[in-house]
Amino acid sequence: MAALLDWGTLAGDFGLRTLLGTTNPDTGWGSWNWGKYTNPKLDQLVQSSLASVDQKQREDFARQGAVVALNDYALIPPYHQYATWALRKGLKYKPRTDEFTFAHQFHPE
Repeated sequence: MAALLDWGTLAGDFGLRTLLGTTNPDTGWGSWNWGKYTNPKLDQLVQSSLASVDQKQREDFARQGAVVALNDYALIPPYHQYATWALRKGLKYKPRTDEFTFAHQFHPE
């Protein structure tokens, strides 16, 4: 199975849950897991990440999950997207990791 997606997310564990989590219609996990990849270790790491209230620990679990997925070749990133914004002089904007752009977040320099 091959697909070309551009996926922006606020946190890595959200993307892992949706793109690579074991498909489960009751929980919504794996809703974009078109290749039907499954790995209980990845699911456990993502679940631990989502359950953590400690930001550093959450990121660590998500990173471990990403390593598991990449070592399994669960997905092969063919490119890395770079979002680009052009601004007129006098404006500033802090780009968001989810790639959303909202007018109210532009400010004068």
